[in-house]
Amino acid sequence: MLKPLLLITIFALPLSSFADISSNPLNPTQPGAVYNPSQKRMQDQMEMQQKTEQLKLQNEQQQQSQKIQQTISQQQAQARQRLSSTQP
Repeated sequence: MLKPLLLITIFALPLSSFADISSNPLNPTQPGAVYNPSQKRMQDQMEMQQKTEQLKLQNEQQQQSQKIQQTISQQQAQARQRLSSTQP
């Protein structure tokens, strides 16, 4: 009676640990690593979208900085003209 129960326990332990590992989509040795292909694809798409948005923001900031610099230069030139026209 004890022998069949012992054999079942011996064979069931490795299977239960395998089932536990395979149900976990993340690799416990590498945090954040995705095993599920659809999750990996989604993660890659999100990362690419984030990088694209960051580049767009950087470009917009650069354009705004250039416009501000142009406006400042124009205002300085106008101020110089006013000063030179008012001086005798």
